[in-house]
Amino acid sequence: MGIYNIVVLRDLNGSYSYSCDDVLQIGQLVIVNFRNSCVVGIIVEVGGSTFTGKIKKIDSILPYSLPEQYVTFAQFVSRYYFSKLGSIFKSIIPFSIELILSPEKSIDRTGTGIAVDVVLSHEQMSAVGCLKKFKDTFRVSLLHGITGSGKTEVFLEFLRESIDRQILILAP
Repeated sequence: MGIYNIVVLRDLNGSYSYSCDDVLQIGQLVIVNFRNSCVVGIIVEVGGSTFTGKIKKIDSILPYSLPEQYVTFAQFVSRYYFSKLGSIFKSIIPFSIELILSPEKSIDRTGTGIAVDVVLSHEQMSAVGCLKKFKDTFRVSLLHGITGSGKTEVFLEFLRESIDRQILILAP
């Protein structure tokens, strides 16, 4: 049984010790019971716990992990900017934590993000078609619409079909 120090993806600093029978690596995302609720955490250290109380077990292992250099970078950013490590990790995880905990949605095991079935409206499909017309040229595209209208989904649909290209999306 291994002991793992885990940072929960909350606005907290510090890590918490959990145990698991499986061999896990730094960067592995897991679900743990933290203050009587299931939360996502990330393993930041294998072994070396100084906690002397009863150590809880990891509830489940998620099929996603961050490269160890991301973990090291997040720890540096936390120390350098005096930021809470949980918040730093929450901002660099490439998908929504709510989607992880939602049972009707599943994580794409290839590490490219979330595998969610989304049906686009006619207007959204039209916008994707406009983007596709210019996919072989360098072009800046701005999609205008009200908050919550599905602009991000349009770009994500375009990305799914153009993943072999270099694309930069700026979003607030």
